[in-house]
Amino acid sequence: MRKTHFTTTAIAGTLLMLAGCSGGGETAEGGEDAAAGGEEAAAETYDNGIPMYSGVDAAEVEIENIDGERRAEFTIEGSPFAAIDFYGPQFTANGWENGAGTADMLDAEGNPFRTLNAATGSDGTVRVTIGAVGGEAGDGMFENGVPAYANVIEGSVNASAGAGDMQNVTFDTNDTVLAVMNFYTGAFEEAGAENRMLVYTAGNQGDGPGGRITVNRTNTVRITYFGAE
Repeated sequence: MRKTHFTTTAIAGTLLMLAGCSGGGETAEGGEDAAAGGEEAAAETYDNGIPMYSGVDAAEVEIENIDGERRAEFTIEGSPFAAIDFYGPQFTANGWENGAGTADMLDAEGNPFRTLNAATGSDGTVRVTIGAVGGEAGDGMFENGVPAYANVIEGSVNASAGAGDMQNVTFDTNDTVLAVMNFYTGAFEEAGAENRMLVYTAGNQGDGPGGRITVNRTNTVRITYFGAE
């Protein structure tokens, strides 16, 4: 199954190269670089403090600060999940661990093909609902034809009919929302489904502080930090 990996060194190097395009590479008083003396370079973030995404020209990123929210928007190439795989750990580093995620994927005709909803409960357990249209069960699959998740809590699997021809399977896991999203978005892509919308939210999910990432069908990414200094 596909999973995107980023090393700290690679991220830092790329972010520093992008800094010159962002307007964030200001020098310290006296003309010395702010990173001199081994200090961490402030230019690793966009002007509004959101970490830069590697491989995107910072000059093409739309930056907003609206009503206490900081936003950055840009378009990426490749897997739409890559941006969530990058920013999700950034949220965790800020202490925003109450994750929730959704994925709606389409077939070649634009019909709902695979869906995912995952949310962390008050006890830390993640409840997952996976929907599929036209899937057939096989080895290592749920009865709706979606690959079975490895770390399912025993006795938590339930199947039900959804809207239209959708067949749902619900289960609980002690893994993170990010781990579940990573597994299933990879499985959906391999099944031929295209991204319509991915959303990952962490923190208090509206009351702040926290953050949200959305990726739409054109691979346009919006990162929002809300209620954060």
